[in-house]
Amino acid sequence: MKKILLILAVITIPMQAKAETFQKQIPQERVQAAIDLIANAACGRGPKEDVRAVYECYKNTDKNSPQFEVCMLADMTVSNNARMIKKEQDALGDRNPYEGIPFVDNQTYLRRMARNLTLPRFSKMEKQGINLIQYFQSSTNKVIKGINTKCKTINH
Repeated sequence: MKKILLILAVITIPMQAKAETFQKQIPQERVQAAIDLIANAACGRGPKEDVRAVYECYKNTDKNSPQFEVCMLADMTVSNNARMIKKEQDALGDRNPYEGIPFVDNQTYLRRMARNLTLPRFSKMEKQGINLIQYFQSSTNKVIKGINTKCKTINH
């Protein structure tokens, strides 16, 4: 009996360690997936399409899946862009193209992020010493650059 328990312990320890080891940065394939998600929806089509793509991503992705990070990264990018555009349009006295889209409202966005960051996956990451704000923020600029590049390619 002791041998069986020892064998089970030896077998399950590596599996547990692998399942709970996280990278310090979002893997490039997830950054690319966020770029593709937003660019394929929004390039030349307007702001409602990128918001719809993020919403559908959340709706169709398991919260425990690593791919949920794609939805969150896309959400951060789109919502931050919406806030930036709102500031610019307000300063110019122009209409905000994201006006009337509650999904990107700052308070709604902050509640959604606060809720998402309490998911078990992210709690485990924090326990490993990963700063979640830096984890996501370090990739949002990559997503913005990637979207700009991809939209230029699609629109020309």
